[in-house]
Amino acid sequence: MKIIYLLFLLSVTAVFSQNTKKNELLLPYRDGNLWGLCDTLGAVKVKPFTVGMVDFVITPPDFKGKYVIKKNGKISIIDQCKKKLLAEANLDSVSISRFSNDIFAYKNNKMGVIRDFNVFIPVEYDEVSSVSNESYQVRKGTKKGLINSKGKWVIPIEYSVIDWPWEQNKDENNDKFYWIAKDEKSYWEGKGVDFTDDRVVAKELPEWYNAPVIRSIHTTESEREAKQNNYKRIENTYGEIVSVSDNMIIIKMKEGYGVYAMDKGKIIFKSDDKIEMFRSNHGYATFLMKKNGQMG
Repeated sequence: MKIIYLLFLLSVTAVFSQNTKKNELLLPYRDGNLWGLCDTLGAVKVKPFTVGMVDFVITPPDFKGKYVIKKNGKISIIDQCKKKLLAEANLDSVSISRFSNDIFAYKNNKMGVIRDFNVFIPVEYDEVSSVSNESYQVRKGTKKGLINSKGKWVIPIEYSVIDWPWEQNKDENNDKFYWIAKDEKSYWEGKGVDFTDDRVVAKELPEWYNAPVIRSIHTTESEREAKQNNYKRIENTYGEIVSVSDNMIIIKMKEGYGVYAMDKGKIIFKSDDKIEMFRSNHGYATFLMKKNGQMG
């Protein structure tokens, strides 16, 4: 029994410890329902091991990969050696960047930030956006505040407009960073409240900043053909396809417009108004409506 167990252990180790080089660019590939990793020539480096790989980013110049897996309703992020960088977080989705370890996280239409794979800003805000000096503007309802690069509250959530005054920040010898915040009244009066950040965070952009990003999940030729045939079927049934974005298709029908959801296999919304894809809103599809020169 000991010999059999040892052989089994060695075989398992061989499967899950494939030879991956430190600076090797690895892309996801799918075999059946499972995803693995291969190099740019198609050579398998990590055999298929997981379902639910939904996104990835390759970071030059060392080509380190971050691969997003959604499984059983939870999000994990692994590297190219399958090491878990973020383990089974209770999130709806994440948006990763090739320029930093900051990850925008989404849950129940709320937003936060994960930095270096730890919670930096809790997922409890209506909006979080990166702004100057490596700081973050956060919003709850109509009120905004500011958190700096150290996680310190610089501006409380009490204002409708946050900006930085050029005059105070143009001095290269000053190690402080200045902000100005305004409520609705002071905005129209041209007034505001000044805030001073701890320091200026200066960081030069790396040489590879403008390099093309590698970010997609590839499909096979048969999958692409099946998708095109599905589009033709949808057009024959409902009308002309105007645009396609992720899982949503906007169709110009005989009367008005409709939105077809691929995952539901049906029209989920109709309108006499013209419908255009607008933008993703924290994981939700948002559409622009047009009629008689008006928008909604």
